[in-house]
Amino acid sequence: MRQSQDINRRPRRPARGRGFTLIELLVVIGIIGLLVSILLPSLARAREASRRTVCSSNLHNWGMACHAFAADHRGVFPMAFHHRGGTIFPSVLNDDDSGDAGAGPEGWKTNGVTVQQMADYGLTRGDLPPPGPVGSLVHVDAGSGGLNRSMYVCPSSTSPVACYTYDTAWRNCIWGHYMYVGGLTEQTVAHDFGGMPVANWRNKIPAVRQNDSNLAQRVLAADEVFIANSLDPVFIVVGGRPARINHPRANDPKRPDFQNILFGDGHVEGMGREYYPDPLGTSNYSTFHWVNGGYFFWGR
Repeated sequence: MRQSQDINRRPRRPARGRGFTLIELLVVIGIIGLLVSILLPSLARAREASRRTVCSSNLHNWGMACHAFAADHRGVFPMAFHHRGGTIFPSVLNDDDSGDAGAGPEGWKTNGVTVQQMADYGLTRGDLPPPGPVGSLVHVDAGSGGLNRSMYVCPSSTSPVACYTYDTAWRNCIWGHYMYVGGLTEQTVAHDFGGMPVANWRNKIPAVRQNDSNLAQRVLAADEVFIANSLDPVFIVVGGRPARINHPRANDPKRPDFQNILFGDGHVEGMGREYYPDPLGTSNYSTFHWVNGGYFFWGR
């Protein structure tokens, strides 16, 4: 009897696993969303920290190139860019000396050092294209191709690199993401324009020679921080004003969140947002560019 019951008994089906309820699924999604919201800002900060490190490394290489140049030129650092009209523009370097016929090997003293000359001392050009003919302007997206290998490009900047020859006064120029101010003195720049001093660098004086006193506090170059009063194709318009700032603040793009500064002894310091507590303007600029009312900032 028991044997027949065992034969007729059907095998039991395995119990089905209980699935997620809608509430449980929503809780999991919510937790994932919360983790993402926590991690994304951290990842963004990590990426920006990495970019700042690249900029610091680029400027360190600028420093080594400047000292190697000075070693071959009686201790004199290469001169910053000079427009033929006499004004300075720290974000620009002459591309080469092709527009300086007759200037000779010492042309860098008056017109400013060239990208070509700095390349001879190890400053990598990358894939920066050459400027076009007179009157032309070549825009290059900062994140494109070999520009990431160029020591003239900051990976945090959204400003294009400009390769241009507006006219014979500007010659063939490269507008990158770093301001080079080496060699400037109050004697080599106009003292004022319309009552505004050009040399307004306070205690952040440009380095001129390797034997300058207090060389560790004299400036050779810095992350670009430039505000202009007139529109130009190479400017990024923020808050209604054209500007080029390598590391802008997320909530106030007219001010830097960070700036690397290269000093004359070759060391690079990173300055945080407390370095610019006030809005940038006519009360705290370092150098004034008279042509379009532009202001460069590297010192407090």
